[in-house]
Amino acid sequence: MTTDRKGILLTLIAAAGFGVAAPLSKFIYNFGLSANLMLTLRFLMASVILWSYIYLKRKKIKYKVTKNQLGLLFLLGGIIYVATTAFYFTGVKYIPVSIHVMIFYTYALIVNGFIVFVFKDKIPTKQIFAMFISFIGLILIAFNGVFAINYLGMSLSLLAALGYSIYLMTLNIKAIKNINSLVLAAYTNTFSGLVFFLYSFIKRDFYLNIPIPAWVAIGAMATVSTAVAIIVLKKGIQLIGPAKASIIGTFEPLEGIVLSVLFLGETLNINQVIGIILIILAIILVQSQKQMLNKAVTY
Repeated sequence: MTTDRKGILLTLIAAAGFGVAAPLSKFIYNFGLSANLMLTLRFLMASVILWSYIYLKRKKIKYKVTKNQLGLLFLLGGIIYVATTAFYFTGVKYIPVSIHVMIFYTYALIVNGFIVFVFKDKIPTKQIFAMFISFIGLILIAFNGVFAINYLGMSLSLLAALGYSIYLMTLNIKAIKNINSLVLAAYTNTFSGLVFFLYSFIKRDFYLNIPIPAWVAIGAMATVSTAVAIIVLKKGIQLIGPAKASIIGTFEPLEGIVLSVLFLGETLNINQVIGIILIILAIILVQSQKQMLNKAVTY
């Protein structure tokens, strides 16, 4: 398997993991949990899983980082990712999952816009075409003609898209680019969990008397949608760059929408079916792009 295809495969696996998060959060909210409590438990559980594995493999995994790297990791996990996930999981409370993921996935346009207009990099024509096809597909997936506009929910989803764009590009900073993916995930999840815990504690919103089904769903978010997904995403970005990874990541809403149809009662019409086909086409176009970006995207 070529490096490019390996990066694409890893990014698809990460997208599949992240795609479970939105439907799971809708399910968890049915038990009366707040977004803060859910995210506190999610990140703290993920941190325990990651650090336990690192401890078992401590002779093979370089887990120590410099003070400069530690500061960047706090910025990444304790500020950027905290803000992104707070916007994301609060926004999904106000609008349907399909609408939410469509707005959130404008981050593909934001990332590529930054690369072209701010960092003066070049993106292959086929990749630009795939980006717009995927966005059109997302619009078709989200539009069902019956939803009421909720400006708060849509604004939160857009802020989450902006935050995630910054998160993706921050992952590619030279100082942390070569940190072991598992170690990076462990540090950032720990910082995210601690920040959310502190906020929940101050708000008196932290408790453990939670129904078993909610615990199971939070556990799934901590493992599938957090620990595993972040690890493989970091590796995927190292191999193919944030621009291409952001486009391939459009696989995530496909899974989220399918799960929402199956388990949350949302409907799937002909527009959404066409949108799914367009996104699959966009992924194929990205995979067929043999050349990487003209230069390494490092900021």
